[in-house]
Amino acid sequence: MDGSSGKYVWGKDDNNSRSGATFSQPPPTTAGANRPVYALDVDGNPVQSNFDNGSGYRGAADGDGDGVDMDLEDSDLEEVATNACVREARVNLSYFCSELRGESNEIRHTLGKLDCRKKLRSCFSMDVLRRLFPIIEWAPKYRGAELQGDLIAGFTVGLTVLPQAIAYASIAQIAPAYGLYSAFIGSFVYVLFGTSKDITLGPSAIMSLLTYSYGKSPIPNDPTFAIALGFYTGIVQMIMWFLGVGALLDFISFPVMKAFTSAAAITIGMSQVKKWWGLKGIPGDFIPQLIQTIKRIPDTRLWDFVLGVICIVIIVALRKVKEYPWKTKWEDMSISMKILNKFIWFIGTSRNILVIVLAAVAAYIFLENGTRPFSLIGYIPKGIPPFRAPNLSVHDPVTNRTYSSSDVAGRIGIGFIVVPIIGLVEALAIGKVFSRKFDYKLDANQEFLAYGIGNFLGAFVMGYPITGTFSRTAVNAASGVKTPAGGIVTGVLVLLALQFLTPLFYYIPESALAVVIIMAVLDMMTFHKVWVFAKTKRIDLIPWLVTFILSFILSVEYGIALGVVVSFIILLYPNTRPKMKTYEMGTELWDTLGKGREKPRIMIIELCSGLMYPAVPYIKDQIIARGKQDKTLTGIILDFGHVSEIDTTTVQGMRELLEDFHKMKMKVVSCNLQKDVATVFRRAKPKYFVKALTLGHAIQILAGITEDNPKKMPQLTYQSGVINKLVSSSAEDGGSSPNFHINYGLEDDDLEREPQRVDSQVHFCQKL
Repeated sequence: MDGSSGKYVWGKDDNNSRSGATFSQPPPTTAGANRPVYALDVDGNPVQSNFDNGSGYRGAADGDGDGVDMDLEDSDLEEVATNACVREARVNLSYFCSELRGESNEIRHTLGKLDCRKKLRSCFSMDVLRRLFPIIEWAPKYRGAELQGDLIAGFTVGLTVLPQAIAYASIAQIAPAYGLYSAFIGSFVYVLFGTSKDITLGPSAIMSLLTYSYGKSPIPNDPTFAIALGFYTGIVQMIMWFLGVGALLDFISFPVMKAFTSAAAITIGMSQVKKWWGLKGIPGDFIPQLIQTIKRIPDTRLWDFVLGVICIVIIVALRKVKEYPWKTKWEDMSISMKILNKFIWFIGTSRNILVIVLAAVAAYIFLENGTRPFSLIGYIPKGIPPFRAPNLSVHDPVTNRTYSSSDVAGRIGIGFIVVPIIGLVEALAIGKVFSRKFDYKLDANQEFLAYGIGNFLGAFVMGYPITGTFSRTAVNAASGVKTPAGGIVTGVLVLLALQFLTPLFYYIPESALAVVIIMAVLDMMTFHKVWVFAKTKRIDLIPWLVTFILSFILSVEYGIALGVVVSFIILLYPNTRPKMKTYEMGTELWDTLGKGREKPRIMIIELCSGLMYPAVPYIKDQIIARGKQDKTLTGIILDFGHVSEIDTTTVQGMRELLEDFHKMKMKVVSCNLQKDVATVFRRAKPKYFVKALTLGHAIQILAGITEDNPKKMPQLTYQSGVINKLVSSSAEDGGSSPNFHINYGLEDDDLEREPQRVDSQVHFCQKL
C-alpha cells in the first residue's frame, strides 16, 4: 500500500514488531523528500519521519522520532499490507454485524407489532360484515309492523309469481316446472345479501327470452343448457362483484335501454300470440314467426282465442278497479270502507292469479263433461327439486351424442357476457327507481353479489337465469313491504305450490297464460320516450332506432350490443372534433392596452372543450389552417380556459404545432392554463412554448408591451367575435359579467416570479 495515500503506515513498536496505523488525513510532507515517510513512536502513534531512503516505504522512527532503517523486504510489506486489510475487514464486518443485529431487532420489533389476529379481525369487522350481509343492519330493528307488511307483500307477490313463472318458462322453451324451480331460491338469497326492500328475484320475461336465445338445447324438452346458463351467469356476476366493475354498466345509455325493453316486449308478446290463438309449429325467430302467424290466422282455435279475449277483459277491468280514485281520504274512511278498499286493491293486484284460477276452473269443468276446448299446459312434476350440483353435460339418446361441459359452454358462447350484464342492468334500473321513490341507498356492487349467488344456487335446484322484475317489484312496493324478508314468504309459497298444488296446474289453459304475459309486457313498451328524445336531443334517436330495429332483424342481444356501440361513438365524437371559436382583437381594446402603438394582427382561438389524444390531429390541423389563411398575422393566442386535462399525445401535438408556426415566423402564446394542464406542460418542456397568465397578458406578450404588471392585468370577455370589453378582476367591482373569463391555473409563484425575456419582442412570458 502506498504510504503517500495517507491511509496505511508501517513502523516498529518497542518490541521491534511491525504495526500498522490508519490516517484519516495525510500528514504534511517532509520538505525535500521524494515521498512522505511515516512511522510509529514508542506509544504506537503515527508520526512523520525525517528519514527517507529513496523509496518512501522502508522507514521507522526511534524514541526521538528520528528515522531508522527497518530493512523491510517487499514480501514483508505485502504481508503487512495484507494484515492491515484483514484488520480493517474485521472492523467493517463487526460494524456490519452490529448493524444487522440492529436491523433484525427492529424487524422483530415490527413483527411483534403485527398481530395477525388483529388483521383477521379487521377483515371480518362489523362494517365489512354489514356490507356483505345487509340483514345484519335491519334484522335487529325488525318489529311487528315490519312483520305485518312483509307477510302481506310476500303473499301477494307469491300469488303473482306463480302464474308468471309458469308462463315465462314457455318463453324460454322449457317445461313449466323449471319456471317454478327458478322462482323461490332467489327470494331466500336476496334476504341475506340484497340492499333493496322492494326488489324480488325470479324469472323475468327478458331473461327467459335470453335463455331461449343462448340456453336452447338441441335435445327436445331438455333443460341442461338453460340450467348451465344460470350457473355460469351466477359465476360471472360474482366475479363482477369481486372486481367492482359496476361502473361499466353506465355505458348502456337510457335510449338504448328503452329501445331494448320495447323491442323485447314486442318480441315476447309476439311469441305468445301463437299460444293465445292455439297455433302449432310456428318458428321462434321474430320475423319468420310474424310471417307465419299472419299466414295461419285461418287456423286459429276459436275457443283458445275467445278465452284469451275474456281474460284480457277481466285483467283490464280489475286493473281499472284497483286504480279507482277514492274521493274520501284514508284517514276519514270508516272501518268497513277501509276493509272494502283493501279488498278491492288485493283483488286488482292479484288479477293474474285470479284469471288463471278462473280459466283453470273452466277447463276442469269442460274436461269433466268430456270435452277439451282449450290447449292445456299439461303435467307438472310434484315435489320440491333436490339440492344438488347441476349437470353441465347431457347425452342425446336420439343421435347418440354426448355434449360435454365444454360443448355446453361453447354453445352458450357470448351468452356468458350478455345474460349476466342484461340481468344486472334490468334489476339495477328497477332498484334505482324504487330506492329514489322510498329514499334509501341501493348498493349496486352488493346487488351484483346477491344476483350472482341467486343464479349460482338456482342452478343447484334446476333453475334458469333470474333477475329483478319490474311488475313484481312494483307489486311488492305497493303491498307495503318493509324489508327484504318479504321474499321468505314468497319463497315458502312457491315451495308449498310445488309440493301440493302442481296436480292442479295441469288444467291451466295456455291461452290464459299467454294473455297474462302479453298484458304484463305491455307496460315495458316506452314509445312515448321517443318524443322526449326528439324534443331534448335528437341525436339520441340514433341509438334508439339502431337498437330497436336491429333487435328484430338480428336479435335483441345483438340489438342492444350495437346500440351500445353507437352510443359510445356518439359519446366519443365530440372529443375527436371539439369546437373552437376564433376572435380578433378589437380597436377599443387595443386603444386601452396598446398605449398609442400600432395595432398588431392577433388571432385568438378559444378551445371550447377538453383536449385529449383523439382530438389532437384535428385541433392541430385547424389551428394551422386558420393561421395560414391570414398572412398578416403577427401571433396567435390559444386560450386553454376550458381545457381541464391533457395527455402525452396533446403535448406532442402542441410541440409540432409550435415548431410549424416557428418556421412561419409566427409566435404562439398560451393563456389561462388550469393547474393540471400547466403542470403537464411544465414537465414536458415543449420547445417554443410560452405561457401567459391571462388573455390580456398574452396580448401584451405578442405586442411587446412591458410596462404593465401582469398581476394587475384586467380581464377580457368574448363578444361577437371581437374582444373589446375590459372587466376588472378586483373584488371591489362586485362581480363579473356572465362571459367573465376566469384566470385558471394562476398560483402565487406565477404572479410573483419575475417576468423573463424570451426575445426582443416577447415579454412577460412564463416559460415551462
